[in-house]
Amino acid sequence: DVLSGFSGDDRIEGHGGNDVLHGGAGEDILDGGTGADSLNGGDGADTLAGGDGEDALSGGGNDDTYVFLKGDGGDLLLEEINGGRDRLLLGGHAPGEIRLRRRGAELAVLG
Repeated sequence: DVLSGFSGDDRIEGHGGNDVLHGGAGEDILDGGTGADSLNGGDGADTLAGGDGEDALSGGGNDDTYVFLKGDGGDLLLEEINGGRDRLLLGGHAPGEIRLRRRGAELAVLG
């Protein structure tokens, strides 16, 4: 599925399958659910959670929050250079269960 938000603050959920979510402008909340999803926050301070599966998340400009919970699989975070001050929230992981790998503006989160 391809789901797109508008210029306001949107909440978009992909649920099952391989989804493409576009937040647009505003402070959006994007949740990919299960499957290999692609999430693009666009302009605004967005919150992105890929969910279960191998996901690609891009917050865009401004200060974005990426959520990675235990069992989410491996996600690739793609961020613009000078795209704001972003946060990575980890939940449910024991010490040593998370691996981070950075290459340029890309950050791979493996758990």
